Amino acid sequence: TMTDDNGEEYVGILGSGNLRPGMLYDIDLSVRTIADFANEDEADGSESKPYEIATAEQFYSLMLRCNLNKSNAHHRGYNNCHYKLVDDIELNNEMPWMPISYFSDGSLDGQNYRICGDIYLDNQFRTGLFRYIRNTVIKNLVLDLNVTFSRPNNHNEWFGLLTAEADDDSQIINCVN
Repeated sequence: TMTDDNGEEYVGILGSGNLRPGMLYDIDLSVRTIADFANEDEADGSESKPYEIATAEQFYSLMLRCNLNKSNAHHRGYNNCHYKLVDDIELNNEMPWMPISYFSDGSLDGQNYRICGDIYLDNQFRTGLFRYIRNTVIKNLVLDLNVTFSRPNNHNEWFGLLTAEADDDSQIINCVN
């Protein structure tokens, strides 16, 4: 969290556009390591060997890996991989959620598991779990999230619980809010 000298509070990753020149900030910084996926040693992110996500830490790691443009050992960007949930995921406000900004040519199979809990979004443009999906399949996912916005009226036309925007080649199949 960051608090500027006017008392406005921001939550997010440094460099996400919240910092303004000439302002003084008090910053509480917590560093999280990127957690291994449940099957990190066997998976390569392909359709036949998708990464398995079993915990909130692993789901947050998906967000961090995609947003930091990390690549896996097979030289595939994590935002171009295939994933499946293997358990219910409970998100919480202990780790601020930054939407996965760009997810392309991959998939997320929820296998009818739930992503639930509380997430806090700070005045973000095009927001949801994913900001934008392209040529992506998201299926069999149950969402039960409580979302809190710092400024709820700024960009509400760009909010989707699952994604703010999807291209014509993406498919959302059997997903429930």
